[in-house]
Amino acid sequence: MFTVRACVWVLFLAVPLAAQWTLHNPRDISSVDRILDGEEGSKLNCKAWTYHPFLDFTFRFEAGYVVRCSLAQFEGKETTLTTYTRVRPVGGTAVILGDRFQVPAIPEEIRSNFKWKHFHDEAEFSGVFAAGEGEYQVDLAVVDNSQRAFRKNWRVKIVPHGKESKTPLAIKPYTAASTTLPPWGGHREGTASNLRISVLLDAVPVFPFALKLRAWDRAFLLSSLASLVREINAGSTRVIAFNLDQQRVIFRDENFHHGSFRKLVEALQNLELGTVSYKNLQRQTGWLEVLLKLLSEEGNAADSPDAIIFLGPTNRIMQKVPREYLQSCQGLEGRIFYFEYFPWLGAEFPDAIHQIINTCRGNVYKIHNAAEFAEAIEKMQRKIQGDDAESSRTQ
Repeated sequence: MFTVRACVWVLFLAVPLAAQWTLHNPRDISSVDRILDGEEGSKLNCKAWTYHPFLDFTFRFEAGYVVRCSLAQFEGKETTLTTYTRVRPVGGTAVILGDRFQVPAIPEEIRSNFKWKHFHDEAEFSGVFAAGEGEYQVDLAVVDNSQRAFRKNWRVKIVPHGKESKTPLAIKPYTAASTTLPPWGGHREGTASNLRISVLLDAVPVFPFALKLRAWDRAFLLSSLASLVREINAGSTRVIAFNLDQQRVIFRDENFHHGSFRKLVEALQNLELGTVSYKNLQRQTGWLEVLLKLLSEEGNAADSPDAIIFLGPTNRIMQKVPREYLQSCQGLEGRIFYFEYFPWLGAEFPDAIHQIINTCRGNVYKIHNAAEFAEAIEKMQRKIQGDDAESSRTQ
């Protein structure tokens, strides 16, 4: 039975209104400082959780948080929630980042008769920032249309461990920055190769059984893609982002360039993994159809790429793929690669993409950190160059 309560919950998802921005104007910074430091005024009923920093694939540490706010306090009215995150390095320069989310209104006929004191659901959203080695004081404020505010303060300490300590970081110590757009300025002038590549980005959370794509998940996917295209520096790059839960392609760009990142950011922001169509649930092999269609299209395209690269965290779909479904692999042997990221050691079970790549006699690189990612890219480039050299000798 589909209840009114369920309907309201679906409509009350907090939707990002814009990409994260950095405050630069001194007047704006002064005004936001007062909000972050203040204690007076009406308070929003919210809670926040913080997450430990981890090193992304552009060699920046990412630190994040999740905020949940009671929906009853908005009484079904459209509400804009603005978050300000001030990151103050010990001995460094503070950075203030802004995000904006919208809680949509619900229909008046539902709102007028709704018993809000019995409504306990919450709006949820997340934030992230990048930082170098060091210790940071973080201050967060969430403000609604009525200037009610929620505040939280915590400290973040970033210390590289293991292989991380040998990796040159992209951000200087005691420095913080936005993660909205990865540090990639396009192809290196005059050095791009004639290589054609297609990158198939698996838009899933870093942790396989998470239900939502959070801010640090988006930042991780973007940083991974930025590092890959920068290091390969191909003459032609096609990028396709897909999600197997949603059973669809969410983004496609035939000639990926620096400006394409903003459109990809929007596509990832609009992807709500917690909501899956009942039609998708009925299509038990829908995810497989998506993968096989992508492989078939790439293999049969007039501009078929020299390398087809799957990229993303290991997927929670681990069903075995019947060999009779894998005719899409024909002619692609040696051209398919999978950079499969595992957030922890000891649980490296092959997901469905991994199994398909193996059956297609492709190459799977198990990745745990940025250093291993860089090594895997070098291995792939050597293999592609070796295949090209072998091909030229046989022609």
